[in-house]
Amino acid sequence: KRERKRRGHGSGFCIDPSGVILTNAHVVRSADRVTVTFPGSQEAMLAEVLETDEVLDVAVLRVKNPAGKPLTHLKLGSA
Repeated sequence: KRERKRRGHGSGFCIDPSGVILTNAHVVRSADRVTVTFPGSQEAMLAEVLETDEVLDVAVLRVKNPAGKPLTHLKLGSA
């Protein structure tokens, strides 16, 4: 019996030009592979899950950026 591949979608924010992304933990939960696509691009980049916090529903990813170009990112503030 063939296993069905499941796909999920979510959103997140790139918070560092090296490709660190903040998203929800439920988006990457149980994922075998995570890919990220940036607005204006058709290219899907592989991402590594660095850390998750299920209680806060937060996950931190790092995009594997083969081109090595700085990525568009948001700056986090403090309040």
